[in-house]
Amino acid sequence: MDQLKWVEIDGSSMLKRLPPNYPRERAEAELRLTRAMRELGMKAAYPQKVVDHDGTIGIVFDRAYGPNFREWMHRNPASWSKMAALFAHEHHEVHMHLSPDLESIKARIEQRIRPSHLLEEGLKEKVMVKLKRLPESDNVCHWNFAPESVIFTINGPVVLNWQDVGKCHYLADVARTSVLLELSVDDNLTKILHGTYVTEYMKI
Repeated sequence: MDQLKWVEIDGSSMLKRLPPNYPRERAEAELRLTRAMRELGMKAAYPQKVVDHDGTIGIVFDRAYGPNFREWMHRNPASWSKMAALFAHEHHEVHMHLSPDLESIKARIEQRIRPSHLLEEGLKEKVMVKLKRLPESDNVCHWNFAPESVIFTINGPVVLNWQDVGKCHYLADVARTSVLLELSVDDNLTKILHGTYVTEYMKI
């Protein structure tokens, strides 16, 4: 998300500062979703409240002490393959949870494609046909599971950025993470993370 920043605001809290003109109702929805994921047993940071901050809004969370996954890998280059495999196992833990009440990600994608002017109508219809063929499922899918969304603390990983969580087939979420990795920093770390993550997840 453009202009999204995490800011430490005191010894026990951190702020997810959202972009200018970000709708407050979306911030409130993320707060509710994150609390719901914690109730399901997810390793999510506890959201306290939505606040006004420097002309925009943000969400205050209990602070998670530690580096994010990318920072952690940079500090431990000798263990990249093992750490990338751990990344896959953490993502799989998310998918082991079921939540029929979550929004369908397939339905969300369809709602975004139909009014889009970025695709020609013929291509749009081909995409819709393929989308309808994809399986449905009640697996919880994070939909933003990237290295920057996982903090490693002394008590284990904490997962951030649940704003787009929904239900769908778990392999759709794996494909989504694969795309996020392909679009992120083009370096050896990301290439190893990407390849090992996909390979390890398919082993699981």
